[in-house]
Amino acid sequence: MSFQSNVFDTPKGRQVYDRRTLCEVLRQAYDCCVVDLHHLDTHAVEKLIKLLEEAFIAGVKMNDRLVEQKIIDIENGMPLNNVKEAQKKRAERFRLLNMLESNKRFIHEHQQ
Repeated sequence: MSFQSNVFDTPKGRQVYDRRTLCEVLRQAYDCCVVDLHHLDTHAVEKLIKLLEEAFIAGVKMNDRLVEQKIIDIENGMPLNNVKEAQKKRAERFRLLNMLESNKRFIHEHQQ
């Protein structure tokens, strides 16, 4: 039996970080369901995958709000006269904005 996931089959669902995040734990739980539990009751595994997908989407939404707040914090703390520090903060803001855009795209595509 082969299981499919609209969430975990996306690039965001397959991406693996060195850090342990909520989403990374959910990715590993999904992999465990597909690889280790595939021989069990198909209905139960599919039900579990749906719950993992729901939790993953909630995690992406939570990350989205945290990134938005971090961007606001960076913009509010932007140094006025320290060009080097301002450039570092601007680069971090752009990185976060890219992450935010990726989150928003993912949430929009998987809105339930």
